[in-house]
Amino acid sequence: MQKAVSSTPFYALASALKEAGFPAHGERIDSVLNGVWTTSSELITELGQVVLVARKECKPIDPATKALFKECMRQVRTVWPGFGSFSWLPF
Repeated sequence: MQKAVSSTPFYALASALKEAGFPAHGERIDSVLNGVWTTSSELITELGQVVLVARKECKPIDPATKALFKECMRQVRTVWPGFGSFSWLPF
């Protein structure tokens, strides 16, 4: 049985990005979280995509926000193993 994905780190990341001066990225994560999706897998895919974009574009980031990025990707990869492996720079 697959482990449940928590939305908590995504909300925390959205808040952290807004506070760090990246409000557009935080709003985009919030928009995906509050959107209407056909399946939960579709939601997780969309979250993974916006997290990848935010990680590439939001620099510099503090260690706490970096940890939130890692946790969000860990959540995405519980559903989609290897998601973003080729476009994601390890950190």
